[in-house]
Amino acid sequence: MPSALLSTSAKSFQASDSLAAAPLSPTSPASFAPPSPYALVTEHHYADRSDEHAEITWERGWQLHPSEREIRLTANVVTFLDPATRSGFVWLRLAPSATVRTWDAAPSLVLAREPDSGAWRATPGATALPYETAQVPFTGGLPGRSAALQAWQRARQARDPALNGVFLSNTWGDRSRADKLSEAFVLAEIDRAAELGVEIVQLDDGWQKGRSANTVESGGVWNDFWAAAADYWSPDPVRFPRGLAPLAAHARARGVRLGLWYAPDSALEAANWERDADLLLSLWRGLGVAHFKLDAVKLTTPLGETRFRALLDRLDRASGGAIRCDLDTTAEARLGFWGHISSGPIFVQNRYTDFGNYHPHQTLRTLWTLAHTVAPSRLRLELLNPFRRADRYAPDDALRPAAWPCDTLFAIVMLASPLGWFENTGLPATFVSQVAPLVALWKQHRAELHGSTVLPVGAPPDGFAWTGFLVLDARRRLRHALVFRESNSAAEHVFALPADLAPAGAVRVLHGQGNAAWVGPAALVVRIPAPRAHLWLEAGTEDNSSR
Repeated sequence: MPSALLSTSAKSFQASDSLAAAPLSPTSPASFAPPSPYALVTEHHYADRSDEHAEITWERGWQLHPSEREIRLTANVVTFLDPATRSGFVWLRLAPSATVRTWDAAPSLVLAREPDSGAWRATPGATALPYETAQVPFTGGLPGRSAALQAWQRARQARDPALNGVFLSNTWGDRSRADKLSEAFVLAEIDRAAELGVEIVQLDDGWQKGRSANTVESGGVWNDFWAAAADYWSPDPVRFPRGLAPLAAHARARGVRLGLWYAPDSALEAANWERDADLLLSLWRGLGVAHFKLDAVKLTTPLGETRFRALLDRLDRASGGAIRCDLDTTAEARLGFWGHISSGPIFVQNRYTDFGNYHPHQTLRTLWTLAHTVAPSRLRLELLNPFRRADRYAPDDALRPAAWPCDTLFAIVMLASPLGWFENTGLPATFVSQVAPLVALWKQHRAELHGSTVLPVGAPPDGFAWTGFLVLDARRRLRHALVFRESNSAAEHVFALPADLAPAGAVRVLHGQGNAAWVGPAALVVRIPAPRAHLWLEAGTEDNSSR
């Protein structure tokens, strides 16, 4: 197996064939001091296996106190805040969560008071693999923390910022499970995608000749794909008798690109990672496929994880950063939110109208809660066809998908990497006519939206709140605001903004129904006449207008 490099804070770790035979040496922890003896310490947890969870992230916190002798943390992300100066740093371990790394028994971080001086020290726990750690400093309290963390993540994303945050559709959300896949169907999907503004049409499980355990045919496998058939990953000869080349060509002609679902082989500790890498690179070189959803991954040993990382690193190096991989975190043991930041977006959750578990306000809640620590463009988040399987929801349910305007469904995910979790050809004309103009407008501003700080504002989404996001430039000036009136009885709301926000000019409506105006130096009053709707605002700068 060729060597693969894992970046660490101190040195590079070389994975080679000897790794399989020799035990791994744990990392040598380097301790550090909190910024204050009264520091507020918060550990941030992120849910693996979101198929089983609705709350994707949560926190646990302490204030350091002499009565405490030791605090044992299990999270990969920990905030240290000095309440006096509103400054501090975030400690990061770039690794799967502790629930995945079952081979690492030590806690992520141990805070302990030194017996002589009483000073606090934080010591990372030993790990089987030498994961990179980082400290990201910040000022300006928790808003400054979010700004610093997001900027740090953006710096580690794709070499070409245009590869981030694309609008991708995937037919699996309509639960046909490959039953409709054919050349004619995909050609029609591409045509409808071009009308809507979708940029990547991704074929999910079923494009390949081999059968998985999830497609409509019985007898498929969910691992050991190369052993199942030597031509497992060739295009299905019945569904695509001419292969995938005509689809890729038609997509290019319509200004759309083709993407594919793929399941790297986890068998024998990912022993076939090189074959997987070769195949994905051949699809990129031959067809121009640069967006893959990687699924079915099972990281059950340090060697298996090392090889999977080697696969991702090879794709990045060989393609010059052109290949982007959505890393699924919905099930099994995978890299999660912090395991490999540079690969591409995190495929956060599967939600389906068929099961009645798609609720737009919950998708908004997922984005709002994650955006405090995770750069939104790193999150692949879903909008569905709200008119499919309406029978799965009570007709008087104020939060059922069909109760939301179609354009608001896109607005909910447009600060993230939008996922059209639907068959484009199954969308009614009203959906396309409402959403396509917003998609076109979003593309005009996307580079600024995804290159700026996104701060949650208002109350956490729960279906009945006033909530939303602020988009700030590098000088902490308000550039955009995206606000939502959920199923709330009040048509007007005042949003309190961060006190140290730089002055901004008058706001104008870019999209949505309603209006907004400044109230004093740090509050914005917003009026949205109808519930379950949005308002997208753009703010001028102090240089050309005033409050």
